[in-house]
Amino acid sequence: MDINNKKIGIIGFGRVGKIISRLLMEYNTIETIYIYSKHGNIGFIEELKHINQFHIQVKSFSDFTDIDNVDIIFVSSSVDYNRLVKNKDIVDIWKLELEYNIKIINDIFTQLKKIQNKTVFVYTNPVDVIAYYIFKLIDPSNSVYGFGVNLDTMRLHNLITNQGYVVGEHGNMMVPIGVSDNIDTLYQIRESIINSITFVTKHQGYTSISVEVATKLLLDAIFTNETCETFTLSHYDAQENIFIGKPFLIKKDQIVYSEMNLNPAEKVLFAESIHKIKNEIKQYNHEQHI
Repeated sequence: MDINNKKIGIIGFGRVGKIISRLLMEYNTIETIYIYSKHGNIGFIEELKHINQFHIQVKSFSDFTDIDNVDIIFVSSSVDYNRLVKNKDIVDIWKLELEYNIKIINDIFTQLKKIQNKTVFVYTNPVDVIAYYIFKLIDPSNSVYGFGVNLDTMRLHNLITNQGYVVGEHGNMMVPIGVSDNIDTLYQIRESIINSITFVTKHQGYTSISVEVATKLLLDAIFTNETCETFTLSHYDAQENIFIGKPFLIKKDQIVYSEMNLNPAEKVLFAESIHKIKNEIKQYNHEQHI
């Protein structure tokens, strides 16, 4: 994945898509940004020119053949989260997100089945299931990653400790690793992170600043090549046939899996995370008859 003269596609131009587009304007290695927005957002796209110091071409598109030549695709198409969170608990929100978002993603990626050799970063929640669905729908030459556990890792570092990472599900079965060998402590850490996320969404309706900062860290690792960073991303696990968060090294033109050495307590939580994601995918496949 050569970082120079990159062509980037953004599919979905709501709150998260706008964050991604604004941050991408900071990298002189990007040549063109293609934006797919169902609702136009021509004002925001025009305003991107106001911060376009590197003269990046910014183009909107509605014909998906326009995205054939891009190198990296960011997927953030989603139902309006504020419609879901009101008077709903986290389980209901997850089910509703999947119900709405799988239809949105299906409408888009049935038109993109033939894309090849792209790196795809999925933001749409529930990200482990959505990334799995996209991975199964498009050509296997594409590399698909889910954004989420890197965000949870940042929360771990700033809320609890600067050690370790979060792997597993991007959700209430996240797994903090490298911080303790006591299973009760790991459960408490996870609960603390989830409680903080829940507080933000209850009072604000969505998370925003944390998504922006975590995205900036990811983009720096991809587009600057100055350092080798360890990121946790959701990726396909062939043995389990699921997408699940694991650590990766991003260096120069490569995203490489970094082996995990889990202690016994971490293995218990990771197995629970695998079990939950498998059940979610199985339930969805059964309901959709696929």
